[in-house]
Amino acid sequence: MVAPGTYVGAALATNAIWTLLDQRRYEDILSYLTPDCAWERTDGWRHGHDELRASFLARPADLLSRHVVTSFTAEQADDGSLKGRCYVIAYFARTEDHDATQIMDQPYIIGDVDLEFVQSDQRVLISKVSVHQTFAIEALIK
Repeated sequence: MVAPGTYVGAALATNAIWTLLDQRRYEDILSYLTPDCAWERTDGWRHGHDELRASFLARPADLLSRHVVTSFTAEQADDGSLKGRCYVIAYFARTEDHDATQIMDQPYIIGDVDLEFVQSDQRVLISKVSVHQTFAIEALIK
């Protein structure tokens, strides 16, 4: 069983990274990640703050995204590590007007996200983010 404060810290970090990604606050994302964090990004695995920062900065300026995070869970693994899972539904639009309402037919991705966490002083940090596309939108399959 995960201590309530640890569970809340893991949930906070998980929600924060997706919200900050949507807000393009890339340096703030890094404060929730270990320095050697591995994250499976759209363009492949990235390791550490420098590679992650470069991956975030490579996102097109006209990309508007919203990541809806649901059903977060966290548990202590047999080896004592803290692991979590959530589901993410991501919506994307290419637009210069990020304040305008975007018309969408469907989400871009519906995926399972597996996370690994470490306790650092009084905070819980994310050390690994692995994304598995659970459902594919037929019109988007190439």
